[in-house]
Amino acid sequence: RVFKPESTNEQCFKIIAMPMISNVLKGFNAVLIAYGQTGSGKTYTMLGKPKLGIVGLLPRMLEYLTKQKQVKRVELSAVEAF
Repeated sequence: RVFKPESTNEQCFKIIAMPMISNVLKGFNAVLIAYGQTGSGKTYTMLGKPKLGIVGLLPRMLEYLTKQKQVKRVELSAVEAF
């Protein structure tokens, strides 16, 4: 899915991450990939800008998962390829 430049990380989280999280809570694995040209906002979307108070998808997903009572353990792997 491609979002417009004015889309927020919150909108991306609700549309992309929440369905993934629902499946993870049902026992499935999930992979989230950000792909695009340099400067297109991949890191901004995935990690956010903490100094500006902007939370990315990965921190939002971790926060959501750790607040779920049925979640006992979370494993996360991240790779940045050039």
